[in-house]
Amino acid sequence: SVWSVGQGVAQWHWGCHAPAVAIQSNHEPVTIGPTLVYGKERQPKRVRSTDQRQVARIGCAWETIRLAWPDGHGVLALLTNRIIPLQAKGVVSFSYRHRPGLSFINCFDRDNLDLIDDLIHENSHHHLNLLLRKHVMYRGDHNQKIFYSPWRRTLRPLRGILHATFTFTMGALLFQHLALWGAGRHGSVRWKQAGLSRRDLQRACFRCLEEVESVRYSLLDLQYADKSLGWLTSAGEHLVRELLAAITDVERISTQFRHDVERSSFGPALRRHIKELQRARHTYGPIHASQSRS
Repeated sequence: SVWSVGQGVAQWHWGCHAPAVAIQSNHEPVTIGPTLVYGKERQPKRVRSTDQRQVARIGCAWETIRLAWPDGHGVLALLTNRIIPLQAKGVVSFSYRHRPGLSFINCFDRDNLDLIDDLIHENSHHHLNLLLRKHVMYRGDHNQKIFYSPWRRTLRPLRGILHATFTFTMGALLFQHLALWGAGRHGSVRWKQAGLSRRDLQRACFRCLEEVESVRYSLLDLQYADKSLGWLTSAGEHLVRELLAAITDVERISTQFRHDVERSSFGPALRRHIKELQRARHTYGPIHASQSRS
């Protein structure tokens, strides 16, 4: 936008950036808006047209999800319809509860595997927000920050842990399907066509195992919030059971590549992660609600 003064009248002139259609789905086209450029203070600074190369990358990531995880792609196509690319160093992708279907995705500091992950991650927020609009999942928690988050490494309230556990369960499912899709001789060809490297395949296997450990940790806290604190409703209990069943399946299937990850360059990181979760459990929890007020 430009502010100008002419013939004694001041006015804004708003630039128009037409959206690009990246994916033609059965529901509605998925459009890519203009790129939001951030400054050094991690605040939006300007808007510019999105480079067609980024549109193509998003389209390729979307197609990879369709091929590797058809069920996950079905939910993605249903709940995400507009993507705003971010050029913002140090800013992760995000979405808004009050703007369903709109995802802001950092396309410039993230590689192709990260882009696939970010699409599913933000769509999972859309998914859970939809469920939360339809069902009351919890009550009486008073927003107390008493649960350790393996992802933020800080104490979070119940809602934050529920969101994280849901979205990263979807992440574990994504990485499990990517790992199996990229395995073997034929998988290697598919993986390369998707713009992914052999190290990306190792990283997908590692991320799957990492998320299994983290989700397992937080599911114990959600079960504690239910059984000991009475904070989950019947709908919340049902969701936790569904997440537990899903992550149990992922854990079982991931045994196919766990040994390879443990022997790879990602092995030390996986072992560190497990030890960090063990220390966190010893330090934090479960923390009783009464302790959080002392």
